[in-house]
Amino acid sequence: MIVSVHIPKTAGSSFRQSLQKIFNSQVLLDYDNIWMPKNPVIRNFKQFVLNNPSFPPNKLIINSKYKVIHGHFYANKYKNISKEVKLITFFRDPIDRVVSNYLYIQKNPFFIQPTQLNNSMYQAVRNNQMNLKDFSELEAERNLYSNYLGGVGIDNFTFIGLTEAYEDSIKLFSKIFGIELDLLFINKGKGSSGGTKDYYSLIKDLGFYSDIVESQKENQLIYDQAKRKFEQLCNQYL
Repeated sequence: MIVSVHIPKTAGSSFRQSLQKIFNSQVLLDYDNIWMPKNPVIRNFKQFVLNNPSFPPNKLIINSKYKVIHGHFYANKYKNISKEVKLITFFRDPIDRVVSNYLYIQKNPFFIQPTQLNNSMYQAVRNNQMNLKDFSELEAERNLYSNYLGGVGIDNFTFIGLTEAYEDSIKLFSKIFGIELDLLFINKGKGSSGGTKDYYSLIKDLGFYSDIVESQKENQLIYDQAKRKFEQLCNQYL
């Protein structure tokens, strides 16, 4: 069972589409606990729960129907779902990621669920009442990577990808799993190669550089570990 942890704003949506092209209906998407678009194509986890009232996970049912679980959940959620769980995820330069997340919330209100519209943080970002510096200092943003790891160490991941090296990451995944995953959905906006420089320039222009670097220091430590793991895997497989 491949368990794919989609950390927000790390190219996880592009990766999801590539996984679905290969595995089709054998991908179980778990976006039930965190805001996501209402598109039913990417929210089948809720329907799965409705169809299987014995959930928390009925291992036999999930393992008989699915080969991949992908979504916004912590890495320890499905640790016992199968005897052989292959954990995978993507990481992204933390400053690049936090700026991208801020701009995403600010510019894409149609992706927010109605229950989120009364959330003071979302309202503040969307109404320009919370600046990028203050957003980056929120606990959820400062400790995002450690939260998503859920106590699981980087070395317990079979595959680590980097948003900044998305093409090489797809090649690495294909090599590790023996699956020819197509490079069909590269994100061409900020966050693909070259995006980091744009975001670093932005925060320097705003005068927030040192503040945001400080706010992301814990994420940076984990990102550095993930980057080393990615480089080790590339040396081993590519």
